[in-house]
Amino acid sequence: SYKSALFADESVKLREQFMQRPGADVESEMTCIAETKILLGNSLCNFALEASTPDLPTHKALDWAEQALVEAKIRLEPIRHNQLAEAVQKLGYVYYTKAIILQGFSPIPKGKLFPHLKEGETTEVLFKKCLEHYFHALGLYWERDGEEGEKTIRMMSNVALVWNFMGQINLDYLLQAEQWYKRAIELQERVFGASHQRTKNLKADLKKIEEANKQIQGRRVAQAPIERIDPEADARRKEENDKLMEEFLQARRKERENEKTQRFQNKLPVPPNSTPEQALPSSSNDAPPFTAMD
Repeated sequence: SYKSALFADESVKLREQFMQRPGADVESEMTCIAETKILLGNSLCNFALEASTPDLPTHKALDWAEQALVEAKIRLEPIRHNQLAEAVQKLGYVYYTKAIILQGFSPIPKGKLFPHLKEGETTEVLFKKCLEHYFHALGLYWERDGEEGEKTIRMMSNVALVWNFMGQINLDYLLQAEQWYKRAIELQERVFGASHQRTKNLKADLKKIEEANKQIQGRRVAQAPIERIDPEADARRKEENDKLMEEFLQARRKERENEKTQRFQNKLPVPPNSTPEQALPSSSNDAPPFTAMD
């Protein structure tokens, strides 16, 4: 991972030098640099999970990764580049890496990272920051590749995995993990089949979570025998999750529609002796239909 990061960094530097030459396609080179920075950020996170050297300690590797990925996102977002989803996902991976190290699921001692964290960056907070980016990336993959796209399914599995790790902090998060694993397995099995190794791995994880949730529920019933357990609680929780996902996707569709409308309006000719506002369609019926991406 370290060598991959150094190679990606060298590639970025060479492209930046090439941009200075007369006749260079600056816009294209800037986009290529952004794509390379995604690889750089990913390699640095992988390195941070595995090792820490005097030349590149863990916290500096993660700071470098975050900077590279933010720069990539800034470049790719305005042009809605195909690799924007990857940039957003890898930004979430930075926070995931920090949280995993703090939680003790990495060979790197948390002392290598803890003194350098920002104020308030607890393991739980870092996982939640990771989820913010993962949800965003999931919406982008969904738009780009469709519900049954491999990266959409992988991203859904990543969301489930984060909820599972958060269950080590607060057992209530395991209920969220169970719902997300079920969603991912449904799509994974539909597209790749029950015999696919990833399907088997997801089902194995889900089985452990379901067993843990049954034990948790059993302990709570034993501790509070007077309380009545709502038999529809799981159904309501799933409905709430579905609603949140639908609201998120609707927001993404609306954003895309607004962008398309704005691009169309910017291209409209302005008649003589009129203001730009007067040249715009008087109602939504005058504008061409736009199809939101699912």
